[in-house]
Order: sequence, then C-alpha cells, then structure tokens
Amino acid sequence: MERIYPLLYQYLLSNKILLLPKIGTFSLSNAGGRYDYPTQTLQTPSMDFTFQGSVNSKKNDQHLYNFLDNRLKDNAVSSEQEIDEFSDRLLHVLTEDGTVQLPGIGLLRYINNKIILESSYNQKDYFPDQSALPVKRENANTTILSGDTEYTKKEMESILEEKPKSKNWWTYLLIAVIVLGVAAGLYYYMMKMQGKL
Repeated sequence: MERIYPLLYQYLLSNKILLLPKIGTFSLSNAGGRYDYPTQTLQTPSMDFTFQGSVNSKKNDQHLYNFLDNRLKDNAVSSEQEIDEFSDRLLHVLTEDGTVQLPGIGLLRYINNKIILESSYNQKDYFPDQSALPVKRENANTTILSGDTEYTKKEMESILEEKPKSKNWWTYLLIAVIVLGVAAGLYYYMMKMQGKL
C-alpha cells in the first residue's frame, strides 16, 4: 500500500469522499450520538464507509491532487500519476487475488467484474453503547425546553399528568342528525300545509 495509502485514508477521513480512478468512489457518512430512551443507553456517534464501484472510469479530483502535492513534496512523480499507478496496482491485485484489505476501511472484493466493499470498521468495537439511566432527584429545579418554551420539571409533570379530553365525536354526530331530522320534518310539514305535496 506504499506511502500513498495513509494519505488517501487521511483525505477520506477529512473530506468524506475519495475518488479513485478505475476503482470507484469511497464515501464516509456520519451519524451523531443519541440517547435511546427505551433501552436507556447512550449511543456513540457513528461513521460508515460506503463504496460505489466504477471500473474503467477516469475521475479527476483536483482537490485530492493538491492535497497530495502538499503532503508528498515530491516533484519526481506528479500526484495524478501516483494515484493512477496506485489504482492500477490495486485493480491488478483485485483481479488476481480477488480481495484487497484496506486498513481502517474494509475488504475490497472483485466478484463478477464488480468491486464490492465489505466494511470492517465497527465503531461499537471501540466505543460501545453506555448505560445512561436518568437520575431522579426529588425537589430538583431543572428546566425542560419544549419547542420555544421552557418549563420547570414540576410544570412539565403537571402538563403530562393532565388527562386528555375524551373524544365524544359521536355526540356531535348525533346532535347534527337530530337537527337535520327536525329541519327535514319542518320542511315536510311546511310543504304539506301549502299543499305542494
């Protein structure tokens, strides 16, 4: 993997995308940490490597070339030429052996003329979920932000304890039917009195 792979890995981590000619596009997506209320655990932020293969395509990433030029400080070989050589060697090893391990990213496989990434990075191996049971303090003066309004703990408890109004939609329907029945009866009576029926 020579001297260029650590720089490519650093570029991928900092820019979230890496375009390798004849190989494909590696990308990195992040998800923030969160609190899982049902399991009472604090889940760490996570990142996931994805890959979209595109064999025999040439992609130019001038930002990557500038990044490598600044890091390598070597004018004997241009960064574009060095990336092309790295991609060619990687593709050659993939077609010959069928797999290439990319440290920190995963295992590239060459199956049915397609390149597939099996990510070996599992954040939970390094940062497992942590139990985070809420601490209940009596007479604590904490505030809770709900929308744009701030409530004290006691105000929020009283809001949550209020019983929701029962939905008696059928009573409104019954009243509407009775009113319509009375209106229809009056209309029938008025028409009968005028002799039009």
